[in-house]
Amino acid sequence: MAELIDRTGVSGKTRKHSDRRQLLLDAAASQINAVGADNIDLAEIAEKIGFTRNALYYYVQDRDDMALLCFDQSSKALASDLEGAAMPDTSPEEQIREFVRINLDPERKPLAVLSERYFLTSDKRDRITNEIHDVTLRLVEIFRTGSEAGQFRCIDPFIAANCLLGMLNWVQLAPRWLGEPSTDEYRLRLTDAVLQLLFNGFGGPAAEMPFSLPEYQNFSSKPYNAFDRQEATRAKQSQLVSTASQLFNRFGIDGTSINDIATGVGATKGAIYHYFQDKNEIVIACYERAFSIYRHFIEYADTHGVTGFQKAMLVHQLNCQAQASREAPLMLQSGLDALPDQIRAEFVAKSRSIWFDVQKFVSVGLSDESCRESDLKALTEVAVGTFAWLAKAEVQIDGYCPLQLANIIGDIVGTGILASK
Repeated sequence: MAELIDRTGVSGKTRKHSDRRQLLLDAAASQINAVGADNIDLAEIAEKIGFTRNALYYYVQDRDDMALLCFDQSSKALASDLEGAAMPDTSPEEQIREFVRINLDPERKPLAVLSERYFLTSDKRDRITNEIHDVTLRLVEIFRTGSEAGQFRCIDPFIAANCLLGMLNWVQLAPRWLGEPSTDEYRLRLTDAVLQLLFNGFGGPAAEMPFSLPEYQNFSSKPYNAFDRQEATRAKQSQLVSTASQLFNRFGIDGTSINDIATGVGATKGAIYHYFQDKNEIVIACYERAFSIYRHFIEYADTHGVTGFQKAMLVHQLNCQAQASREAPLMLQSGLDALPDQIRAEFVAKSRSIWFDVQKFVSVGLSDESCRESDLKALTEVAVGTFAWLAKAEVQIDGYCPLQLANIIGDIVGTGILASK
């Protein structure tokens, strides 16, 4: 009996194969975002979607192949989203708005966060990185065209493009770190928040930038007595954690090995194990250091900011500096669910506490008119993405020091890029 073919020319058998493959990729992408690519469990994925192990291997060869397919899907979706948004005879603003709406469509299943792609071998990773780079350059051109046409203010289009991509990337991870359910309704609120922050900023009529901005080094560098054995030991541990944080930020936790960390600090692998039992313990130490730094930012902003806008802006600009520095704190990323339950709960609680404090700053700004009317919950959530991208290896920003980057990005999120509002 001949196989039935529909009007598109696709057979029922082919469509069924495609649907089952997509079901598999959706489940795998969700698992990557939860536990990291290095912890993909094919048996668990198969059980979740009702596949036998043999059926699963009909679609993928192994764990690495699964990760590659997921990251490939993410990068191609990003390119397709922009292709669908950048229609002829539409303005740069309309193209950006449509791109964000397509990318954050609530009906779309979660895609694997692309920052985890360093888990892949270099040849496979480079192909995906090049695809992301192409999307970035296309966005740069849209932002540049908008500025030349007078629709956007005079901005650095490369930084604006990365701030936008950073927000879209962070939206995939934020629900886990902030302990918030990812509902369709809230997804739409996040979409609106991304667009408001990018186009209009969060500054209100009485917004004034902070008079002075401290340097991040004041928060990260501490003197120690090299002749005190205990202090010297703590200093070595601190250096190790700082280096590991930088590597995890740039190459992802799954893309960084103990050997990489040892090479980074100029030590042997055995020396690393003298201070930490395993890589997971290093990851936990890196997050603990990060949350301590983030808490210091909140305390400093609360003390030194005058208006709500200034308090929120101080937190944001210090985070920008931090992620652009050589001693960056570990950025919140994929793999949270791979941590022990108690540790994970503690980190989520700390994330929420910092998030709530920033919301309070913006709320004060609404009262003193230094902040624009907004969905402060969604807006303060997506704002993290505007600096989360800074520590990535593929991002090269020549000619800017961390303080200058903080000011440039602060100008975008504070004022927005639209020339007229």
